[in-house]
Amino acid sequence: VVIIAGLKAAASLLNLIFLALLLAQSMSPLLNWLMNRRLSPALAVLVTLGIVILGGVGVVTLLASSITQLFQKIPVYQSKLLHLQEMASSLLASWGIDLSEFLSLEALNPSRVASLAGSFIGGLAQILGDAVLIIFIVAIVLFEMAYFHHRLSTGVDENSMVGRFHQLSADTRKYLAIMGWTGLLQALVNVGILLLLRIDYAVTWGVLFFLLNFIPSIGFFFALLPPALVALLDHGWQRALAVVV
Repeated sequence: VVIIAGLKAAASLLNLIFLALLLAQSMSPLLNWLMNRRLSPALAVLVTLGIVILGGVGVVTLLASSITQLFQKIPVYQSKLLHLQEMASSLLASWGIDLSEFLSLEALNPSRVASLAGSFIGGLAQILGDAVLIIFIVAIVLFEMAYFHHRLSTGVDENSMVGRFHQLSADTRKYLAIMGWTGLLQALVNVGILLLLRIDYAVTWGVLFFLLNFIPSIGFFFALLPPALVALLDHGWQRALAVVV
């Protein structure tokens, strides 16, 4: 109980450490490939880190740009949501059902939207600080992996600590590879479908789907909601239904 309580108290830091370990594990095949091409361990780690940083900057830039555009369209979406609310209220009222209080869009009024935007911009600094710590931990883990790779190349007993750690790492990499490739394939297909349906921010929704694909069971549904909602507001329920299908 004490250990679990301690883990909960340190969750904000432990989450970053586990995320860094997961990221390092996913990049270890590239590290091993570079070292097998006779690059020195230090240079292989630096190249791998460079790819991680460039990829992270690209994803963050894409998401930040899309979120900024979404904030700019909030007033338009708000008016469309109000229109949908009126239509839904009228339909339910014709059936003798009054849900006007439950369909309130107070959360999307301009003051709340401005507050949300301010919170998002203020959180970018925290994200940047976390990214620096994550990259630092990834660098340490990659250097350790390079050392393990060298040990294994000289021959290590499979029952030793190093051998067992290598086996565990291999199993983790297989899982990440399966999730990563299937998520990437599905994300590319989804982007193509969204582009054909003329849904805004199709590439952003594809990136979001790829990232949320690593969350078992519920990740897919969280990734489905934004493009379906955008399709509903921009093109109507028929296009939203097409997106869901």
